[in-house]
Amino acid sequence: MIRYKKIAPALLLVISILSFTVVTADWVVFRSHGFVASFPKKPEADSQVINSAFGKLQMNSFMYDASADSTDENLVYGVMATKYPDSLAKAANNKAFIKGFFDGVTKGSVKSVNGKLLSEKDIELDGYPGKEIRVDFQNGLAVIRMRIYMVKTMMFTLQTICYTEKDENKSMYRFLESFSLVK
Repeated sequence: MIRYKKIAPALLLVISILSFTVVTADWVVFRSHGFVASFPKKPEADSQVINSAFGKLQMNSFMYDASADSTDENLVYGVMATKYPDSLAKAANNKAFIKGFFDGVTKGSVKSVNGKLLSEKDIELDGYPGKEIRVDFQNGLAVIRMRIYMVKTMMFTLQTICYTEKDENKSMYRFLESFSLVK
């Protein structure tokens, strides 16, 4: 009986840690518009037509607002799939065009939130060009991390927003690294 009293608190701690891990491990695998990504919960879909230098574009967004969940490390998770005109497919093979395209997307993204660019780097996904940027939001309150890929005539934009002190968290990378193209 004495042994049980000594090990019961340790067993309870192990059981509660395992339970927490199982609960947080249940993410939703979401497929749409030629991609698959894992979200903590099912994202909400929205579709709109936006004006751009390339004309009117169809943008489909899939967002999960985690701001009400105090246990989540991030405030927002999102993927936007934007269809560009077919004429862009040829230009997408031109390195100078791609550099200018991503520079424009980066500047536009930073400006749209009145932010400050913290970092940027070239990336790729399955041989397609991309850019990862980090943006300071509201003077140090939060960080927006975006990965942008140009896949033929589709631009995929992945986004997380978190409080600055939670930047570089595991859930952010789990979401970003889960993104893949569906053939």
